[in-house]
Amino acid sequence: MPPDLQVLVGHFYRGVYNITTHGYSEMQNDGITVSLLEATLGVDEPEVIEDYPHDQWGPCCLILAWTPTQVPLHAVIGYGGDIPDVITVYSPPDTEVWEEDFRTRRYQNP
Repeated sequence: MPPDLQVLVGHFYRGVYNITTHGYSEMQNDGITVSLLEATLGVDEPEVIEDYPHDQWGPCCLILAWTPTQVPLHAVIGYGGDIPDVITVYSPPDTEVWEEDFRTRRYQNP
């Protein structure tokens, strides 16, 4: 079952979540600050674009949200505990991997 987005948005709005070491590293690589993360996931209307309820590390999902300046942001959020875990977050680099809507993966045929 996918996560309740209103609950997730509320956690980010209040600043009640964890960020993994990998998540911090990816945020730094893309220049994403904690305040930008909160302004994007806690205020915007994010959407689950992929759900991984049976992931080996616990249920998580890939969320698409748009920053206040309309830059797409992808975040993998663990939702199996009491508060969400930011596993990774990044700005999709281009449309090589993602369709122009940043919701659909573009798969290369072998």
